[in-house]
Amino acid sequence: MAYAKIVTTGCRQDPVSVIKSEKILALLAESNPGKRFSDYRGLPEYNGASSGRGLSSLLNLLSQKKIDIVIVDASEIPLQLPPEFEIGAVPKRGNPFNVLISTEDVILEDQPVDIPIGVSDISSMGQLLYFRKDLCLVMADGGYQSLSQMMISGEIGGFVINASDVEAFGRQENVVEVFTSSICMPSAGKGAMGLITRKGDRRIKGLIEDIDHGPSHCEIDLERMFLASFGKYEKKNVGVLVESEGDEFHISAVITAPDGLEKLSAAMHGWVGEEKDVIRKLSVSLLESGGRHLLETG
Repeated sequence: MAYAKIVTTGCRQDPVSVIKSEKILALLAESNPGKRFSDYRGLPEYNGASSGRGLSSLLNLLSQKKIDIVIVDASEIPLQLPPEFEIGAVPKRGNPFNVLISTEDVILEDQPVDIPIGVSDISSMGQLLYFRKDLCLVMADGGYQSLSQMMISGEIGGFVINASDVEAFGRQENVVEVFTSSICMPSAGKGAMGLITRKGDRRIKGLIEDIDHGPSHCEIDLERMFLASFGKYEKKNVGVLVESEGDEFHISAVITAPDGLEKLSAAMHGWVGEEKDVIRKLSVSLLESGGRHLLETG
């Protein structure tokens, strides 16, 4: 590369991805004194470049060795990464749970039935409707800033979003309610960022290993393994959360109908070395209790 002393990174260019990426760049710089880490868009030869906005474009740049690391929300990493890539590190995970932002400043249970609440994914939609079938929920895709603007303009009365996105903007004071997993199980990978690298790149591996948080990396790996255990089925209506401590882990999962009429949940404990067996038992239990139907029709 033209800038041999610079380790180049790439991230999606939406505001929250940029903020989270900048925090990771700061961690990398702190753990590697004397090394310079920079988003590739800050280098002269990429001035004004429009490529790399999506993950596929970033992975293409990584494959071409034009960048060294792709920093991305762990929930967006494909279950089947191309074989030349790997998740090299997962910094310490933030809050994985979903939260409610609302103009009414009341929790979900007390929300008026005629006030639309924006929700950005099918799994959360189904779970929240299961909790309260009379809620006025609408699909509203977008980040914290765009959803806040929709709320200010009166298009929606509130919205559901991941807590780590709110924290990235320092707007925790706007949170009305943090949902427990019994109300709204988060999607796999939420609250974490993944550093994707070229497989076998020992130079980069050595630079990122100090910010790799073992328990968080384990949680993301197991959540992804759980989703992969469903094979061909669509997984948009699946929520899963792994919490690990030492050699023990706990995995909770739900499958819901988008209309909230059905919800299946299950949980299991396990120990290091039992991961594949625990995940197999949990997914089989959900599939055989009606989850297969929900996955096929959701």
